[in-house]
Amino acid sequence: MQGITWALLLTGRSKTYFFMKTENQKRVLITGANRGIGLGFAQECLSRGDLVFAGCRDTAHARDLQSLKATYPENCIIVELDVTDQCSIGASFEFIQTQAGGLDLLVNNAAYTTNLFESINDFQPEIMLRHFQVNAFAPMAVIQRYLRLLRKGQNAKIATISSEAGSFRSNAKAKSFRGYSYPASKAALNMM
Repeated sequence: MQGITWALLLTGRSKTYFFMKTENQKRVLITGANRGIGLGFAQECLSRGDLVFAGCRDTAHARDLQSLKATYPENCIIVELDVTDQCSIGASFEFIQTQAGGLDLLVNNAAYTTNLFESINDFQPEIMLRHFQVNAFAPMAVIQRYLRLLRKGQNAKIATISSEAGSFRSNAKAKSFRGYSYPASKAALNMM
């Protein structure tokens, strides 16, 4: 992807997050912005004056995100976005294209997890497939769709959030088994 910086960020116990330092307002899309790390990214970007498109599947129940919008009514735009649904990705793209004309930062944060400590007895292929759909395939689909807006951005960047659970080294050193579905989906993401 010529002209676009792409970073893979690993999260874990250290809770170290990456934020760009900027002097100018950036146009930012954050997937999974309704809670956790995504909400934290949104708060940070909004606090420095960025225009944030905060994507989440269920906007009506995103209470913390609604509070953030109340604090930053001009710069926080909540966007319905299910990263596993091509129609939803397309509709969000059209909306953001109309509102901003380009993107300077895409933060692929949306993720899915169930039982982190699933055993072979608990393993269900359909659960693993759901992990892969959200954690590995969806970030690529979002990037693919939003490339056109990123190419119109200034010094555009893509940040994809992963987890130390997807690290072979980290899992080899772990004191307890971490399950199959979530770590495997994050390992796949780390390879993309």
